[in-house]
Amino acid sequence: MRISLLRVAHVFLALTAVVVTLVVLHVWEVVVLSPATLVRIAVTYLLVSALLGVTAAVGHWQHGAPRNRDGDRLVD
Repeated sequence: MRISLLRVAHVFLALTAVVVTLVVLHVWEVVVLSPATLVRIAVTYLLVSALLGVTAAVGHWQHGAPRNRDGDRLVD
């Protein structure tokens, strides 16, 4: 199964948007989160971000540079 770097980037951006939204809501005191919950959110974000980074690196390492329809590499 080939993993697209673009798909990994979309997942990372969506995850970042969710975390930023939670933090903004907490700062505006719309949502009250305990310090332990904030730490859990931060640790989860860092772990998932690291896993997405590893996934992107392995996918790029396995499949190399992007290719056109003829199979030629776009980057030499």
